[in-house]
Amino acid sequence: MSTIKTSEEVKQLKEAWVHDPCWDIEHTEGFEAYEEELTSFRLQKEAEWGKQIKEQEEVYAKKIGLTDNLVLAKVIKNLERDLHHVRQLLDELKYKE
Repeated sequence: MSTIKTSEEVKQLKEAWVHDPCWDIEHTEGFEAYEEELTSFRLQKEAEWGKQIKEQEEVYAKKIGLTDNLVLAKVIKNLERDLHHVRQLLDELKYKE
């Protein structure tokens, strides 16, 4: 049987989750009494992050002249990111030789 967590412990859990949101926070063992609050917190953060991503995508699309085609802008951005990683790997290989 777990003890009721303090508001400080709930705050610390939320902060830890924000830095590494790789689990459903509301299912954290020991925090069952806060399931509703934690679910609400997760959904609010996910909506906030989704909005930020969409805004960033729109800014990028405008920058490359594709405001009418966000999907293509996203594909191009991903290709640029992948190309950057390939260049980094090639640079690392050069230094190993």
